[in-house]
Amino acid sequence: MSLLSINQVSFTWSGPPLLDEISLEINEGERIGLLGRNGAGKSTFMKMIAGELDPDDGLIKRNKDLRIARLIQEVPTGCSDRIHDFVAEAATAFFEHDWEAEQAVERILSRMELNGDDKFDALSSGMKRRVLLARSIVQSPDILLLDEPTNH
Repeated sequence: MSLLSINQVSFTWSGPPLLDEISLEINEGERIGLLGRNGAGKSTFMKMIAGELDPDDGLIKRNKDLRIARLIQEVPTGCSDRIHDFVAEAATAFFEHDWEAEQAVERILSRMELNGDDKFDALSSGMKRRVLLARSIVQSPDILLLDEPTNH
């Protein structure tokens, strides 16, 4: 079953096209790798898939109620939240009841061996990436986009 269809998508920041007439279909259960040099447009393409950027040309069709989460490449600075609160912030919009969100947060923190009482800004870069991954996974996405997941 197709979750997302991309048809003839193009995008330009300035100069030559960064993405030129890309077509892709993402089906349920697929794992897809996106490889390319620095500056080739991988992050831009993921932002388009996530709905954060619109293409200059072409069409992106997402299934109704499709959940997309993106592990961002950049690690945020200046966040003094507890890990629990930082992850829970991402969960609340995706669950009907607060108790369901809380259960999901506790489950993901346990699975990823994260202490919910630790402060985000006190963590190493690698641990911050782990928290960001937990924040993405707790949303139970249909599509999980990992942008430079092994950085830091």
